[in-house]
Amino acid sequence: MTPEAHAKALQEIEEQLTALGLRLRDLIVTQPPLDLLGWIAAQPLLTTSDVPDEKGDAHAQKIVERSQFLLEYVHATLASAPSVETGSLDEATCAEITETAETLRMQAAVYGMIKARSAPDETFGDATAEIMMRAMTTWVIIRGNRYQQLEGEFYGHVLAPHDELLRETYGMGAADIADAIQRFADSQRTGQMRAAEQLRAAYEAFNDIADENGIIQPDVAEEWRLKHATSFEETFVDLFRAGSHNASQKSGLPEALLEDLSYGRGEDNEFFADGSLQATPLRTLPVRKKPLIEIEGQRYALDACQMRDAGYRAILYNIQVRRPDAAKAIREAQSAMCEKAFPEVFGDHLRGARIHQSVYYRDPATRQWVENDLLILLDDVLIQIEAKSGAAATIASPASDFGRHASALTRLVLDAYHQCSRFLAYLYSAEEVPIYARQGKRYVEVVRIRHADYRIKVPIGLTVETFSPFSAMSKTLPEIVPIEGRHAFLSLSIDELFVLRRFLPTAGALAHYLLVRQAAAAKPELHLFDELDNLGAYITRNRYDTAYHDEHSAQDAQMIVVDGASEVIDLYFSAPDAPVDPPQGQAMPGTLIDLLALIDRDRPVGWLELDAHIRDYDAETRDRLGKELETTYETLRTQQRRRMVLGGERPLFLWAERIEATTDDAEVGRRAAAAAIATRSNDLIAARLYVDARAKLAAVAMVPVVVPPPGTRDRRLVEEDAQGLMNRSRSMAQAQAVPKAPTKIGRNQPCWCGSGKKFKKCHG
Repeated sequence: MTPEAHAKALQEIEEQLTALGLRLRDLIVTQPPLDLLGWIAAQPLLTTSDVPDEKGDAHAQKIVERSQFLLEYVHATLASAPSVETGSLDEATCAEITETAETLRMQAAVYGMIKARSAPDETFGDATAEIMMRAMTTWVIIRGNRYQQLEGEFYGHVLAPHDELLRETYGMGAADIADAIQRFADSQRTGQMRAAEQLRAAYEAFNDIADENGIIQPDVAEEWRLKHATSFEETFVDLFRAGSHNASQKSGLPEALLEDLSYGRGEDNEFFADGSLQATPLRTLPVRKKPLIEIEGQRYALDACQMRDAGYRAILYNIQVRRPDAAKAIREAQSAMCEKAFPEVFGDHLRGARIHQSVYYRDPATRQWVENDLLILLDDVLIQIEAKSGAAATIASPASDFGRHASALTRLVLDAYHQCSRFLAYLYSAEEVPIYARQGKRYVEVVRIRHADYRIKVPIGLTVETFSPFSAMSKTLPEIVPIEGRHAFLSLSIDELFVLRRFLPTAGALAHYLLVRQAAAAKPELHLFDELDNLGAYITRNRYDTAYHDEHSAQDAQMIVVDGASEVIDLYFSAPDAPVDPPQGQAMPGTLIDLLALIDRDRPVGWLELDAHIRDYDAETRDRLGKELETTYETLRTQQRRRMVLGGERPLFLWAERIEATTDDAEVGRRAAAAAIATRSNDLIAARLYVDARAKLAAVAMVPVVVPPPGTRDRRLVEEDAQGLMNRSRSMAQAQAVPKAPTKIGRNQPCWCGSGKKFKKCHG
């Protein structure tokens, strides 16, 4: 397509979009607002009744997505048009409204795809067009935050630094505001469905008052009606007149705060104004600025998904409007909150970690003092956090101002990357480097760090809000490459941390996810849409950093784009009731779950490496190891001790013994050294398992692996033991996990040694 034809096609679609947007507005203003809202909200319930169960969830989700888009246009129309008298609800008009909105939504997505084709390869190089297209389709199709069950956790954290100001301004503190917003989110998410259930229960209860002949006497019916009139009216309003979306009634938030979160009728004069992209979703819809709208003197939230980001921004903005003298204090408190977010959200995970906030070092290149926001040292894992408290998710549409989004990325992501890069360069500038704290005008040493002590180093840039798809795809920026050639940079947001905490319940799970996530970030050709897709891929595929490559290896793909990986997370949060059970994790035998729990409880030096080693196994190897552990525990009912070895690229040695056994540490060390020789490994990992009289795992300890030097008596003893291991085939690797190597094996088949890796990456 020539540039002229491309420009003409864009102009034609833009004119169509504007016409559809204005038509949608004109239709909406003819309907009574609350009746229209009730009709729209009822569609997911009404349109799935004839859908088979196996397709019901997906169909309902599509209806919800369409309804969300339409509700934002209802919000825009009411925010832009003064209140007028309307007639009764007309279902034919409602059907046309729905059809027009869906056409507009799809056409807007097409516009984004076409416009992205002309994107110059500047900010993101060859990936610029892909990222622009995703940014614009995200803007149109994905509406705000997905998981309303986490509203209270998010608001409770980000508003806590402003508690005193909130009390002075609104008469309600941060915790109470967070609880109120969560209560309202629950009402929006489930209120209409619960109202339908209550109506059904009321119908059944009414039938129960019939006499033995099945007749309900008039006086009995009237008495029943009077008794239940109030509750029935509330149920009717929730079901048919958007009562569950009424923030004035359902949230308990103070009126002054509701006013700051709301548009009045006819207040907005921008969205439908003349100009480029007039009335289209590629402009900034009013709901992105204020999530509520005033209807008949009450405040309503038409789209629950916008309450998080738009509400959070509106609260902070309006506090500063009401209290301009507090603007500086708000910014400082916000910055401190962002810096402390990671250890506060993952407080239980980071038990025993050394956490250093606002530390300094002298840059070897410039000799200037440089600040680092946060260092977390947990066992052999180093996490570096550079926090940026600005709002990443700008409310400007990427269609009208893509450059502004790119600029925000530079400010919030690239700046953090450069700070992380500078620190890691300092860390590698010597075997051991000092870290300082600032006390007045002096810099006082607080810790010394050896880079060799840390198996994993994870540099993270942290923002308050999600910045999809820019944050997940920031690795496409020419400047962002693995730091020191090995440590890929991650961009996360605070609201994503709450989801990660749900699905990664232990420090080991979190550390392993970051390890795999970092490996995926180091592959520029592998693109997942956002952090939730990365998390979903990890849960369902474990080492997804290699799994997707293996699937596309025959195609020699230059770009692998993965969509929909977050489905497992979406399903968990789609439950009508707030999820109370732990979410789905990776498939793991019970014996390994118990082992990982004991490792997390005892946390011996080197425990995270053992934890990650076990999590790295594929499902088949996990099952094999789990069964061998079950057998071992049962054997220890009658024996004192047993050892096993799981072969592979990096073998695993486990020494299991009765808890009352008194095996010398040196003896266990010699056995581990023998396993290292038997498996020809210089990198064997070894652990000691203590089992009680009930054949239950009781404790875990790490075992140092030190192979004696050649020619010594100790070496001869260890080699004899190693030979015995190989001859008698008593190790797990030879008895079960490592069957005899086949004469012919495909390069992409599992390796014969039982490591869980493909043959070509192990013994191939």
